[in-house]
Amino acid sequence: MCGHGTYERVEPEGMEVRRWYCRSCHTTFSALPDCLACGVRGTLEEIEKIAVLAEASGKMAAVRFFFDSHVDPVIPWRFVRRRCGWMEGLLRMLPGLLPMFFGMEPTLADLRARLDSETALRDLREHCHEHLGSIRFPVGFRLPPRRWNPPRGPPTGAGHGSGPDGGSESVSQPTRPHGGPP
Repeated sequence: MCGHGTYERVEPEGMEVRRWYCRSCHTTFSALPDCLACGVRGTLEEIEKIAVLAEASGKMAAVRFFFDSHVDPVIPWRFVRRRCGWMEGLLRMLPGLLPMFFGMEPTLADLRARLDSETALRDLREHCHEHLGSIRFPVGFRLPPRRWNPPRGPPTGAGHGSGPDGGSESVSQPTRPHGGPP
């Protein structure tokens, strides 16, 4: 392995992460600090704050606490809902991963009590260090599959020719009453 420079994270501002290159695999990877979330902006503590507040007071309370009232409410709602979903998935899988979490309630409050820590997500990385490749982001390093699929070869020629649409070859689409779904 050899050094491959650094890159600057968007959040927290000014944080630089070291990159490495593996000559045998021909790939690069990052040496992500324990405080940073994998695959998303920000730190694990920020994600934990949102999830703890949502767990204690409800997701709308977390939305109101972390975002201004002039922001479109759909965006913060999705932001909070995603982070809570990540934490719920993580908490459900922990008892099967390590025996020390067996019998644990799937809540961040119980995880914090088990680890005796206010920064449970960061401390969890220390307890699960050999499993980080199989744990999903933002705590582990397994990212979701990419949604974009590249084209697979040249076009088949099944498209329409150039010129205006219509004419005798066009097929009319049936209309639906009131423009609703079929």
